[in-house]
Parts: sequence; structure tokens; C-alpha cells
Amino acid sequence: MADYNSTYTGAQIDAAIAKVGGIEAGADVTDTANVTAAGALMDSEVTNLAAVKAFDPTDYATAAQGALADSAIQASDTASDTAVGVVELATAAETTTGTDTGRAVTPDGLAGSVFGTQVVQLMVFDDSQDVATGDGAGDLFFRVPSTMNGMNLVAVAACVQTAGTTGTTDIQIHNVTDTADMLSTVITIDSGETDSATAATAAVIDGTADDVATGDVLRIDVDAVSTTAPKGLLVELQFRLP
Repeated sequence: MADYNSTYTGAQIDAAIAKVGGIEAGADVTDTANVTAAGALMDSEVTNLAAVKAFDPTDYATAAQGALADSAIQASDTASDTAVGVVELATAAETTTGTDTGRAVTPDGLAGSVFGTQVVQLMVFDDSQDVATGDGAGDLFFRVPSTMNGMNLVAVAACVQTAGTTGTTDIQIHNVTDTADMLSTVITIDSGETDSATAATAAVIDGTADDVATGDVLRIDVDAVSTTAPKGLLVELQFRLP
């Protein structure tokens, strides 16, 4: 039991007086100014007290989702042509297929797809002319325009109007500016055939020499011709951004 008859020192009395002196006159812990100073809110300051007391953080969206839970886009919300939502980005291959209605096309995917392909067809010899060997055959050259800057050669083909016989007709694509052949295996048109699509050996593009830049000059080299020469030669080049 406390001893109420204890004698207090002067220092203890001074300390007690100091504590009492620091108490606000007519102090009221529910005073708005005191509550605000403590970083709290008065019930009267809250317009929806019940909602505040029932607050559950999981009812609200994260900063990444949006401002409000009931309007934020959720992972399960699928976008469509009539509704805002989550959508997967299409790859270049999916863009090329062209039948997917559930994915969004990106500029990179479009540029890397067949829809971003630039096709160039060059008539090297007309239909009345025999195909002949030579670098820059038919005196035909192609200048790469600025719209194709940075593209890669991705496909090649050739056809003749009248088939040659005995042996193949072989075609190389040469970048004059870079002094480099662009094919590691040339385009071939077989004996009795009119198109390289049916060739026994498919052309192969050299991955180290496939890129082109604005102003590059390309030429068509005919490295070999069938014993009975074909007539007319058209070469097709396809370019696409990497």
C-alpha cells in the first residue's frame, strides 16, 4: 500500500508542478483542434463513418490497376472491339496468320509480319530474250529507297517465260554498295521448269549480308544458264524489318 505520509523533496514537487502547468486549461481530449493535432479525425468530420470503420484494403484497386475497384480493369476482363479490357499482344507470326480476333497488333509485330513485307519484282530479260550469263545481267540495277532502310532480304524467287533445258539457270543477288553476294545458295530454275519454287535446291539467304540501307545498289547476276537458254527472266525480292 502506498505511503501517503511520505515526504517529497523540493525537486519532486517542482517536477509535479511542471507537469500540471503543461495541461491546457479546461483540457478536452475530444476538442477538434487537439484531435487534428494528433493526426486523427473527429466523427463529425467524416461524411460516411460506417464506410470508414468497415474499410477493407482488398476492396480497392492497387495503384497499377486504377483509381477505383469497381472501375479498374481486372486480369479477367477481356478486351474486344466493343469493350475496354486486358488484351494480349500478337507476335509477328500471329499477325501474319491474320485470323486472330483476340490479340492486339503492335508496330513491331506488324513490321515483322507478311504485312510489313516489301516486294520488289525485277524484269531482267523480257519474254523475247534469251537469258544470258553476266554480272548485272540485262543491265538491271535496283536502288534501295529510304522506305526500305534497315530492312533485311527475307525471300527470293525467279521465273522465266519459256523453260530452258539441260542444266539449271542460276541467279545471284549482289549488293554492289557492300560488294557482297546476298545468297549463300543461289536461286535455281531447273531444266524444263519455269519457276524456282519447284527447284530441287532452294535458295538460301546469307544472314551476314542480308541487310540493306538507303541508297544501296543491288544487281542481278546470272551465274549459269541451261544449255538451251530459257526466255524472259523475272526476279522477285522480299524485304522486311528485322
